[in-house]
Amino acid sequence: MTDNLAEMIQDENIEVQTFNEADLNISDEVIESAEENVEETPEIEDPNAVKSAMLCDWFEENHNRFPNVGPVKAAIQRVDPRKTLIIAADIKDSFLEDGSPERTLFVFNNADTYPVINLPGSEMEIFNNGIKINYDYDVEENIYLKTYGIKSGIFVVFCNKVDDILIPYNVTKFKKKDEILDIIVNENIDNISTRMEEDVDKEALQVMYKPASKSIDDITTIKSAIVWLLDKQKDVMDVNHLLKIDECIIKQFS
Repeated sequence: MTDNLAEMIQDENIEVQTFNEADLNISDEVIESAEENVEETPEIEDPNAVKSAMLCDWFEENHNRFPNVGPVKAAIQRVDPRKTLIIAADIKDSFLEDGSPERTLFVFNNADTYPVINLPGSEMEIFNNGIKINYDYDVEENIYLKTYGIKSGIFVVFCNKVDDILIPYNVTKFKKKDEILDIIVNENIDNISTRMEEDVDKEALQVMYKPASKSIDDITTIKSAIVWLLDKQKDVMDVNHLLKIDECIIKQFS
């Protein structure tokens, strides 16, 4: 093959030239310019990553999911409707003469910087010091999120549903500067049902949550304690109090 190639070159009178690397004579300026123009390959973003969104945008897309809240469309002179969000929310156990729930107004003057988890919500409640939003994150994997939004970030309560009861197992703070929420999986989920039938530590329960003392005779198992605490939580309208009850439930399995 080599001989044939040599003969072809000779027959066609092709002049073959050789060169060394030094013969290229490329200036340093050209090399530096080429290096500067090399584009880095962007990281591929996970489409399933859980991020935050601003309340104004999220509420616009999700408010139709909640029968107990709704937007108030009001044109107020010199007020930016994106920054100032007005929400009408049902008042618990308060009804008008026609039987419809009475509503009150909540004004969020920082709706364009107020963070919430950017997922479709399943429930929403509004308090004077925050917002509670529940999410059915992954029903097949039995992962549910209960979140409490405040101005500085979001408290995310990871839950499992057992016997149709939403049971918290972890609380984490998702700050404004955080970009992606790390999903925490309960490694002991298979033991929940068994643990729930165990006797509750009544003394420890009363120390953690003093109001339980009034009903302690009716609380015998961990399950009955959780049911009582969650029922108590229904009447709570304060984020700090709600978090205290969630932490108390988590302690029942520690």
